Amino acid sequence: MKKIRFILFACLILFVLTFSAFATAKITYSVVKVNNDGLYKIMALAENAGGKYTAFKSDVTFNLSIFRPANKNTGALIDVAANVNTKAPIKVTNYYDDVDDETVTASMPQNPFWNVSGNTCELIVEQGLIGGHEVGDGLMMMEMYFKFAEGKSASDITAEDFIVDYVKYSDLITGEETYRLATGTNTLDVKNDTYETTLSMSDASCMQGETFDVVFTLTNNPGISDLTFTLTYDAANLTLEAVSGGTLFSDAEIKSDVSPFEFSSLNSKTSDGTVAVFTFSANADCPPDSYDIGFSDVSAGGRLSEKYDVVLQGCMVEVSANPALEFASTRASARSTTYKKRAAIRFMAKSSLYNEFDDFGFLLSRADTLENNGFTELTHDAKVGGTNLYIEAFCVDDSHNRIYSEDTDGSRTYSMLASNIPADKTGVVFVARPFATFGTTTVYGVAKSGSYDSLSTT
Repeated sequence: MKKIRFILFACLILFVLTFSAFATAKITYSVVKVNNDGLYKIMALAENAGGKYTAFKSDVTFNLSIFRPANKNTGALIDVAANVNTKAPIKVTNYYDDVDDETVTASMPQNPFWNVSGNTCELIVEQGLIGGHEVGDGLMMMEMYFKFAEGKSASDITAEDFIVDYVKYSDLITGEETYRLATGTNTLDVKNDTYETTLSMSDASCMQGETFDVVFTLTNNPGISDLTFTLTYDAANLTLEAVSGGTLFSDAEIKSDVSPFEFSSLNSKTSDGTVAVFTFSANADCPPDSYDIGFSDVSAGGRLSEKYDVVLQGCMVEVSANPALEFASTRASARSTTYKKRAAIRFMAKSSLYNEFDDFGFLLSRADTLENNGFTELTHDAKVGGTNLYIEAFCVDDSHNRIYSEDTDGSRTYSMLASNIPADKTGVVFVARPFATFGTTTVYGVAKSGSYDSLSTT
């Protein structure tokens, strides 16, 4: 049985063969529980089918207020600021070679480098070995043992708490691959799974025929500059009306506002925030129900060709019945009358929703006043400088009792009287429009216009 082979990294000789069509090496950093005494480790795991590992260098920055380095054997906390050369929290590649029936261990050519400033710690670990070893799937490159600071857990880790600054990985087959190299091509695929990058959608609710916004939020952002995805939703009942930028991507950075949706920036976005706002409408004939909106075909990356895994959270939209759709067909009629020998116009509106609305009334205005101020319809928005261009008249009390007449088909007719029209104003065209309030929503029926002179008196 051969002896265990150690080598100083400075003396490592790499015999790089012709680059072959093997898959790019992948290094994944993840948090692993070691025991029930609170000991954990961050493990860098290599996957490189067909490759033969010879050297590895890792440069990471982490938050000491979350990660407290600990002795890998005893679990005792290590003050890495004071013990700048300590190896106690670090373990490098150790594997059993079943061909040669021996254990092979990589060497560290120098002690781990701990650069501490406040709660920020940069850790650099180098290792290498002679001859190399076939990696396959799942060869451990490096482990850093730690305990969570008091009150902290894996759910507290964000993209700013563990950052992979640089990685170098070498093997005898594919040569040297790097991640975040200051110069040259970045060829190494690195996954930072110590935290979860999440793209989520906000839930929403609306009534039939109304619009609603779905806000897309990115949390634990590792530095994404490019994002594409497809949405899955019930297109027979929901319609996408518009896509607008958020706090992360501006309108100009929306490269495609149709599926597949694409967002791209010249710089990596390093903060959490709103990716975009998607405005949908529920079709007027959409059955009242709950509707899911989800993702598919998601791709996220950074400026240095990094690829990121993103946890996706869809949303649910609650669509309720909209009484406004029925009320919109409510029609008003008008007829002139005499009232104390002065001109008057009576406006009437019929509705079968008298047990559903909270308020019912009319808005009354002059047609020329609306037109001169640029209004084409009469609603509560008909204001100039905050001054209403209408008179508001409520036709019901809390019991809905003030009715003009009740029809045999189950609907009720409400009325409003525009009375005491001066003789010189009897030719003025007045407009009246019925409105109803359902909770916090105000909807309008069909407007009716007329003047005393143009209507027959009764």
